[in-house]
Amino acid sequence: MAILSFASRYSRLAPHPRSWVNLLSLMAGPFGWAIHFISAQRSRNEPTATPMPEGPCSVWTGLVQGLMPPSSISWFRGAQPEDPHVDSRLFNELMASGVEQQATDIHLEAHEQGHLARLRVNGILREHKSYPLETGERLVAIAKVRASLDVADKQKPHDGRFEWKNSEGTLTLDVRVSVSPSLRGEKMALRFLNRPASAIDMASLGMNEAMQRALTRAVRHPEGFILIAGPTGSGKTSSAYSILSRLAKSSVNIMTIEDPIEYTLPYATQI
Repeated sequence: MAILSFASRYSRLAPHPRSWVNLLSLMAGPFGWAIHFISAQRSRNEPTATPMPEGPCSVWTGLVQGLMPPSSISWFRGAQPEDPHVDSRLFNELMASGVEQQATDIHLEAHEQGHLARLRVNGILREHKSYPLETGERLVAIAKVRASLDVADKQKPHDGRFEWKNSEGTLTLDVRVSVSPSLRGEKMALRFLNRPASAIDMASLGMNEAMQRALTRAVRHPEGFILIAGPTGSGKTSSAYSILSRLAKSSVNIMTIEDPIEYTLPYATQI
């Protein structure tokens, strides 16, 4: 009884399992004492002790947890919540993939089987990767948190923006976020802004030589305007910035009015 009293005093089991272990100690002796001592040892070795179950149906779970090593607890208790850093890493990987493939937009859509990520490259949406529903919802939540949007409100559209940097810290993008409610969940669209305009060249836009010569002649005129029109993804913004990048020099004063500012131009005041 003295040993039982000593062991129970230093036990780190929850009150309900502890009372059952005390009863077990009266019948089995050292077996029950060992459970108390092992729980105390685990509490000293772990920064945060694993809480023991309280319900009457979980008494034996508590007893087994007291004897099992910490590395086996997750197997015994079943799947545990994923590390939140995993979702952040997935989000950064998705953003990095969009930058690597020179996408202008990332769409993350909720479907019956999960979330589908698509990248808009050269005006065309292309399937990129599928995620489980829960993972997709967490990715949307990460974007909403970064854009200071209400994560709990999933019944109305949201718009915002945030700044994203790649892992090397060599690239900083201003990202516009648009979140809309849908039948299966929230649909998110991310648009990359503030990209370097130096990467845009007329020759890379698909113009033939005759079109490039005509456009170059128009740009050389000291006055007038150039109208660029077309559907979404047809290259209006890229064409306009390719012209401005040719004009941007230290000897020329350039002012633009844009909403939003999608590329950064040297020697230009962008409003």
